[in-house]
Amino acid sequence: MLSNISWNQYLVTVATLTLLWYVYVYLRFYAGNLKLKDSPTTGQAFQAAPVTNQDSVQLENELETDEESADEFMQVENLIEEIKALLATDSQTTVINTELPADLKKILAKYSDLKYTPYRSAINELILAECERYGTDTIEESDVDGLWG
Repeated sequence: MLSNISWNQYLVTVATLTLLWYVYVYLRFYAGNLKLKDSPTTGQAFQAAPVTNQDSVQLENELETDEESADEFMQVENLIEEIKALLATDSQTTVINTELPADLKKILAKYSDLKYTPYRSAINELILAECERYGTDTIEESDVDGLWG
């Protein structure tokens, strides 16, 4: 029975059914979002919505949030560089540094603003990964979170 169907017929049928499925999904879920808007081509002039005081306050809040995010990100970048530099210099010395946790705690204290941000867990993972990379096994996973103070 299936040997009577050619590949061409099969592909046309599958393409048609797929197209019909996407048309159905579009009409069912997205057609309600489309509304005819007045445009200059319909003869009506375009009118911009008036800007309210609430809109300008919301825009200022969004800009401040973006600036804070950029500042946090720069702090994270600086912290990462300091951690990497500390662990790199520590790995080059032949003496085992027993003060590494205290040194890391000092660095993290300078960036206490990052203590309650989503970056904290990523920074903790970075510290563990860099310690493992440089062969510094003086810090365990349970101790890293306590370094934030």
